[in-house]
Amino acid sequence: MKVYSFDPLANITDPAQQKLVLGGEALLWSEQSDDTVLDGRLWPRAAAVAETTWSGKKDASGRVRTTAEVASRLHEQRFRMVGRGIAAEPMQPVWCVRNPGHCNLP
Repeated sequence: MKVYSFDPLANITDPAQQKLVLGGEALLWSEQSDDTVLDGRLWPRAAAVAETTWSGKKDASGRVRTTAEVASRLHEQRFRMVGRGIAAEPMQPVWCVRNPGHCNLP
């Protein structure tokens, strides 16, 4: 997930200005999708954007977060979406979700 390489505060050096950033957005190119893929693609991506926007690119010690660290939370969120009737695409094969650490994340 490339969203983890994005830092919404990267070019804002003034802490007072950083506090003015209120959120982020997840995009889905409409010319490359239709209503059959909308829920499946948009909501998992939005969950990833929400994770990085809420938590930040770095953890409390200043280390850059990796997809491996947040994968379990995103998988859990995806399972909640599916349970609520949203046909969210899996981010990895189910085997990988059930066997953490045994699959390479992109």
